[in-house]
Amino acid sequence: MPTMSSEAPIFIPRRFTPERTITIAGRDITDDIIYGICRIPVTENLGDFEITLENSTAAYNYTGDEEIIISLDYTNGTTQQFKGQIEKANAIEDLNAQFPFVFKATGRIQEGELLDILVTKSYTNTEVSAILTNLISTFLTGYTSTNVEVTSPAINTNITFVDKPFWYCVQDLCDIADADCYVDVDKDFRFFKKNSKQITNEFVSSAQNLLIMEGLGDNIIDIKNRVRVYGEDLAGNPVIYQTDDTSSQNEFGVKSITVTDTNIKNETDAQKRAEGEIAISKLKKLKGFVKTLGMINATPGGVIWISVPEQSIHNKYKITEIIHEFGFTIESVWETTLEVETLSKDPNILLRDLVKNIEGKDQPKIFNRENMKFSYNLDFSDSSKHGTFTNTRIVNRSLRLTTGTSGTFLSTVKVHPTDITQVYLLVQGQNLTSTTYEISTDGGFVFQTITPETLTTLTNAGKLLVARINITKVSDDPVVNGLAVLFS
Repeated sequence: MPTMSSEAPIFIPRRFTPERTITIAGRDITDDIIYGICRIPVTENLGDFEITLENSTAAYNYTGDEEIIISLDYTNGTTQQFKGQIEKANAIEDLNAQFPFVFKATGRIQEGELLDILVTKSYTNTEVSAILTNLISTFLTGYTSTNVEVTSPAINTNITFVDKPFWYCVQDLCDIADADCYVDVDKDFRFFKKNSKQITNEFVSSAQNLLIMEGLGDNIIDIKNRVRVYGEDLAGNPVIYQTDDTSSQNEFGVKSITVTDTNIKNETDAQKRAEGEIAISKLKKLKGFVKTLGMINATPGGVIWISVPEQSIHNKYKITEIIHEFGFTIESVWETTLEVETLSKDPNILLRDLVKNIEGKDQPKIFNRENMKFSYNLDFSDSSKHGTFTNTRIVNRSLRLTTGTSGTFLSTVKVHPTDITQVYLLVQGQNLTSTTYEISTDGGFVFQTITPETLTTLTNAGKLLVARINITKVSDDPVVNGLAVLFS
């Protein structure tokens, strides 16, 4: 076994004979495996497998749903590493191939069923691990939560799931808690803070067990240095906030990402989300693959030492996926490939300041026809944005006349760090044909009339945004449910 501390590893080579046992529906098929592979990822995906059997005697004829158990270790091949179910199976005959008669089976890991189980449930101000534990006990049979770790410091959230696949719910909880999760072969959930699981009994060393290393270098493909966040206010208007990291853009060029979450209801939450996303997305990571002699103690999401002095690599990496390959075409009996990446920092603290309400992984597309970068949203739910009322009032979160046939509403000032040069106005309401709208960017001294849903270049650019609504009644009572000033 390797012996190491978290800071100064000392690699001690182990002596072992790799052993394997693979069964399908209880039948030992080990000796007939030409090639097999199974994948065990963390959080972002669920695992699968593929296996090819020598079948010259037509001994195999599986039809689907049979259980496969893959056991790999250094002693007698009884340590279970993977369980799954066959989804597709067929015999193949190719007289020109090295193995003319084979039987091929593919399928998914046993917890793959978590994509088929739909969840509808809401939680209010509940600690994240308690939500996961409750989901497991409520919706699953045969699964346990023994290794679901409580967030520390405690992270409470509001969250709603509507007809959402169970594993997507798990992914949302991981996002909120900056955590990782996988299900072990005993169907026990492993939920833990990212980068908190140090693997002390495995390592990768070019002098000991490394077979192939690929792509373990700077990776900028995932860098995003412009983030635009879309939400939706209570009136149904879009909430928009864009943030840019100019130093990253100068180094790598502009790389954009759009985040849509209709549970973001105001500009403050959109700004927090954008700043949290860019703190994560602008980081350059080292990513790649290392293939080694068979490993049994590597775990998804675990942190492992990799030492390749010839390439100036000597550091800890997070395992994002474990891939075992085996069969009599594999020279080393079985080999393990680790997909790894550098350890990320903890920028999600910005996201934790924002209590997230997540309804679903797939969000509707927010319409932003004129490509505006920011918004000032008046859905009349936030009194801090209410300035001056003249013969107007708020009734049931809508702006209405108090008496008579005309009145005005003046918002408070929204301070923006750079000059506002263009605006695009969206209005929700009824009986507003004679109502007009004005915008000021100097704090309310000079106003410019704006036509809704028309891109307007402002005569006077400025940083102090104020909106004025002039309500006029013609016949039926006018009602303004919300106004959004989209701007750049």
